[in-house]
Amino acid sequence: MTQRLIMAVSVLSALVIAGVFIWYVAVNYVLA
Repeated sequence: MTQRLIMAVSVLSALVIAGVFIWYVAVNYVLA
């Protein structure tokens, strides 16, 4: 239970970080 929860949280945080990074790169590309 706890292991599955930790895995789900780490996957979600990885997706959020990737999404923010892609959004940041896209914004810089458009504004540049």
